Amino acid sequence: MYVWFDALINYLTCIGYPAQIPHGPSFVHLVGKEIVKFHCIHWPSFLMACELPLPRGVIVHGHWLMDGRKMSKSRGNVADPVEICEKYDTDALRLFMMRYSVLDSDCDYSESKLNATRNEFIDKFCNLLTRSLSKKFSISRALAKVETRGVSSLLDEAGEEYAADLRSLYEQVDELPGIIDPHLRKMELHKAVLAIWQLLPRINGLFDKYEPWRLKGPENELKQDLVIFSALDSLRCLLILHGRHCKRH
Repeated sequence: MYVWFDALINYLTCIGYPAQIPHGPSFVHLVGKEIVKFHCIHWPSFLMACELPLPRGVIVHGHWLMDGRKMSKSRGNVADPVEICEKYDTDALRLFMMRYSVLDSDCDYSESKLNATRNEFIDKFCNLLTRSLSKKFSISRALAKVETRGVSSLLDEAGEEYAADLRSLYEQVDELPGIIDPHLRKMELHKAVLAIWQLLPRINGLFDKYEPWRLKGPENELKQDLVIFSALDSLRCLLILHGRHCKRH
C-alpha cells in the first residue's frame, strides 16, 4: 500500500503540490486494466483524506497482444513502435492503432494487419484522389465556377435530380463532425475511423453513377465539373477529420 501511495502522490507533485494546490478537477487518468483498483479506490481515498478534488475521470484500456499472445521480453514477441514507424511511417501506425484499439478488450497487433490497414487506406483514399485528378477533367475550371458563382447556384442550373443527389452527399459530410466527436470524447477511435470510412463508397459512387469521363461537350461541362468538385471537396473534408483525430490522440 505504501508503494502505491508514494507512486500515486507523484500526480500531485508533478503539478506543483504542495506549493500549488488544485482547486478543481483538472485531469483525467488513462490507465491499464490491471491497475484500476489503485486508481479508482485507493487514489480517490488519498485525495479525499487530503480534502483535494478528485480527477474528472478514469479511462481504462486493455492490453496490446502480439498475434494473440501477451507481449513479453523473455518470449521475444515485443513490437518496437520506433522500428515500426521507420518502416511504415508514423501515420500508418497511428491509423492501425485507432482502427483496432478498443478500450474494453485486449487488442491484437500483427505486422500483417498493420500492412493490410495501410494498403486499405491507400486503396480507399489515394485511389479516389487519383480518380478525381484525372487529366480528363479540368479541376481549375470547376474551382473557378464554384468561386465565381457558388455551389448552390450551379446545382440549381444542373437540374433537380442531379442537385438533390449532390446536396445529399454534402449533408452527409457536414454531419460527420457531430457523429465522430462523441466517439472521440469517449476514446472510441475505431468508431470514429469507421464513420469516416463508411462515406467513401458514397463519394466513389459518383464516378460509377455519372461516369464523368463520358460527360463531354459544352452541354455536359457543368455536370462534370460538379461531380469532380463534389468528390474532391468531400475527400478534403474527410482527410481533415482523419488528420484531426490522428494528431489529437
